[in-house]
Amino acid sequence: MAFTSEALAKNPALVPAGGNRAWEVWEEPPPVLPDTVVAFRLIFPTSELAVRPEQRTTKQWRDTLFIESAPPDSGKLTVVTLFVTVGDPELEHESEPSLRFASLALNNGRRAQLVAHADPELDMPNLIASNRAEALKRSTSKGIEVPDEGYLYFFGKQRDGARFIVGARARP
Repeated sequence: MAFTSEALAKNPALVPAGGNRAWEVWEEPPPVLPDTVVAFRLIFPTSELAVRPEQRTTKQWRDTLFIESAPPDSGKLTVVTLFVTVGDPELEHESEPSLRFASLALNNGRRAQLVAHADPELDMPNLIASNRAEALKRSTSKGIEVPDEGYLYFFGKQRDGARFIVGARARP
């Protein structure tokens, strides 16, 4: 993850003199399956999904593919995982419904696969709550008002080495 050169041209103060515009460099984690690495996860807790079924009635949503959330209080959340594979195995979750969006060629016989699936939520609700509280505390201390309808996004690294982003409403 890094600032774009366009962003730096508009605001050079984003990076200190002589600093690197990249603030996070991906280190490939160990494989989770033979020839399969989990590169990144987008995590969507049911309580935090932004487009609810009742909001999908307008023409603007006509050609949109929706991934339904896990049922409330099921202990599960929806995840979109970016896998890097050798070859093109059809990846799917071992026990949950899965949808493979894409399998794109990289180099050296590797592919990037994007798969949506359910996963156990484990400690994610607590992680969201503590990060939300900290983000709101920091914002308040700097005089920044976060609107009630605002969303916060948290970037992290899981135990298996995969990076993730999870979004949460600023005010639940």
